[in-house]
Amino acid sequence: ATAARRDRQSEVEITARDRENSCTKVGTEQAEMFGSSFLRSLLFTRQAHVHIRNTRHVEKVLQNMAAGGREKLRVISDFDQTLSGYMQNGKKVLTSIQILLPAKIPGFQVYEEEMKQIYMHYAPKLLSATSADEKARLLSENFQKNTDVYVGAKLSRQTVFSVFRNADLQLRTGCSPFMDVLHRNDVPILIFSAGLGDAIQVTLEKANLVYRNCEIVANFMKFDGEGYLVGWYDPLIFNVNKTKAVLCESYFKKEPERTNVLLLGDSLNDLQMADGVPGMENILKIGYLNGKDEMMPKYMKSFDVVLVNDESMDVAKAVLKQVIDFPNGGSQSPL
Repeated sequence: ATAARRDRQSEVEITARDRENSCTKVGTEQAEMFGSSFLRSLLFTRQAHVHIRNTRHVEKVLQNMAAGGREKLRVISDFDQTLSGYMQNGKKVLTSIQILLPAKIPGFQVYEEEMKQIYMHYAPKLLSATSADEKARLLSENFQKNTDVYVGAKLSRQTVFSVFRNADLQLRTGCSPFMDVLHRNDVPILIFSAGLGDAIQVTLEKANLVYRNCEIVANFMKFDGEGYLVGWYDPLIFNVNKTKAVLCESYFKKEPERTNVLLLGDSLNDLQMADGVPGMENILKIGYLNGKDEMMPKYMKSFDVVLVNDESMDVAKAVLKQVIDFPNGGSQSPL
């Protein structure tokens, strides 16, 4: 008992010192965090790679979301380098687009140079583009040029899906239980991606994660009657236009009562994915900062929680558990 009192006294002294030292990393932000019983119960808040912009705001949002329970919750997530990993075993994880580059397609390596020239033509233009509309136009032209190469080369559906099935597109650690709990608690997840929808679909199939509560909005391939690629279904989605403008009008009308949003992304452009949610009450924005330390100030200004080089879904799982396990939440969440 005496030892326990000493430990509690030490905690009080440490917390007091932290409040006085606003110049250190622990500083005021961590002192506020540790003073909050709700946030303190989420062990991830004590980890060095987890950065919270405004602890009082996050505390309030989490409490409101927990009180609303699973019935009011929806998840909106990017896919590449968000649900999928960024680094695994010291190597970068391929994105859903990168797995369909010519170098990855048997017999298509001959088109690598042509694709490289297209990239070299558009890369500087994209860097100098000043508006989202201009970037979207250039990305569309670039995308179409690449598609023309594949169409001319008679890329078949059989070849494409063979590449997808054999690709090493790895999900983040903990993605499977995260998706499983969403499914068992009937919480809808929208995977909103500028990547290849067919590749995402196959990746989820391989992981046995194809569930009725999951909808994918991404770029899906169009094949002719003979099974050869002829283009893409509209609208084309890029990182600069991931907004309600490219979503089916009826999507958010399906369950209008779900006004609490857990948003997951790895790009500042992902912040606009939830703009179409009608009557949104609460949103918690979690951003994965993958190997771009110079972007930390912008991420901290824009996301509620920033995860630096985190290859897990631990934080998203902890938030989900808090909402679902809250009294009257109808817990089915052995995360």
